[in-house]
Amino acid sequence: MRRWQCGLVLAAIAAMLAPVPVRADETTLIDAVELIRRNRDTEAVEILQRLAERGDSRAQYLLGLAYLEGKLAPRDLVLGYAWLQIAAAGYNGSSKRGAADEALSAMLKVGPALSGAALIQAEQKAAALIKAREEQLATDTQRATDALKSPATTAGRVLSGCALEPTLGGCKSLAGTAKETRRCTGDIVSPDVQPSTQGPTASIFQPEYPDEARRRIQDGQVLVLMHVDRSGYACRVTLVQGSGVEGIDDATLKAVRRWRLVPGMRGGEPVETIYEFAVSFSLEGMNFD
Repeated sequence: MRRWQCGLVLAAIAAMLAPVPVRADETTLIDAVELIRRNRDTEAVEILQRLAERGDSRAQYLLGLAYLEGKLAPRDLVLGYAWLQIAAAGYNGSSKRGAADEALSAMLKVGPALSGAALIQAEQKAAALIKAREEQLATDTQRATDALKSPATTAGRVLSGCALEPTLGGCKSLAGTAKETRRCTGDIVSPDVQPSTQGPTASIFQPEYPDEARRRIQDGQVLVLMHVDRSGYACRVTLVQGSGVEGIDDATLKAVRRWRLVPGMRGGEPVETIYEFAVSFSLEGMNFD
């Protein structure tokens, strides 16, 4: 099998990024690149591992290459191919499609050189990694749900939205909202139709990209949980999973607490519901899923 030039790949990425200091409170791809520049490979791989497990397909792709090449980490063809599989599949809804395409291209080159047994092992490892991540997400979602329902007694950062604080900057008047006395009752149900950011009554504020995050070329995906009122306004919001960049997480919560969605519907009537969605930050733009 051809030796993979992971060092060259990471060097090419590093050449596109401005040198910045490593900050211990953040785990970002640019920090991993800086650590590689300093020959601190073990720490760099640890950051790639954390980012990969959080769903960053760029980190999954680079981690796969690192294991295939065997310079930054002990060579492991099966584990390397498994991470390429996860990246190529767009694991956890990552918006970084370019890395997914690169991972697929790498798989097509590496796959023919692996034995059938190794390919099966790689598929099993990929499945185990994805299952572990899904289990962790389920735990995090339950924690966030509990925090929304009992913000005073449950750990986790919870912010009130327009439905509870109509004087927040950017909130439209709720004076004319139907069924005003029933706002944010906590009578939460599973809707027939999920809330939506698309529709005539929706009002979506794009989060401000933090200057520090932009300067450091930081991006990420934030998973948000929102208690949506019958009016479509947020009762409370919290994070299921942060991006790893505090400024991006803060900007997301400050924006989405002022959003108005098309409310969830059940039996043709608006209902209170819990809604999970992702906000993806990148220098190319933002996506709301």
